[in-house]
Amino acid sequence: MSDLVDRQMRYWSEFGTHVRRNSNRMAGLPSPHPSTANELLVSIGGGDGVELRMWMNTREQLIAVCFYLTGSEKDARYDALLSMQTEIDAAFRGDNLEWRQPSSRAAGYIALIKQNVDPLDESDRETQFVWLQQKLERFDAVFRPIVKRI
Repeated sequence: MSDLVDRQMRYWSEFGTHVRRNSNRMAGLPSPHPSTANELLVSIGGGDGVELRMWMNTREQLIAVCFYLTGSEKDARYDALLSMQTEIDAAFRGDNLEWRQPSSRAAGYIALIKQNVDPLDESDRETQFVWLQQKLERFDAVFRPIVKRI
């Protein structure tokens, strides 16, 4: 395992510890896996192709939380979400959601991205973890009921 993958795995493991200490809602976070060390996937119900993801990108200096759509139903689900865009945007009270329509080759997602952060900077880690936890909890609260309808 490379040094970067090891540091990414440690980041998500420490984030899991942070969440278990500070959140009843998201206490069941999965453990990170080396093959996807730059992201952490969280089940939200709704079956295959619907999940919450958290990303870190050390090169682009960002962290993100997103509602992620894959699989054969991704286009229909995205269209259903798009019909609720005003309601969804309002639920995030001023956060600037990034909407990406799925394509034949790529997943679709709705994301909040925090730029200009270094996920490997341990001195800023607590601030990053608080942001990720707050946004993950908001995504869960907003999208968990929606996945039952789409």
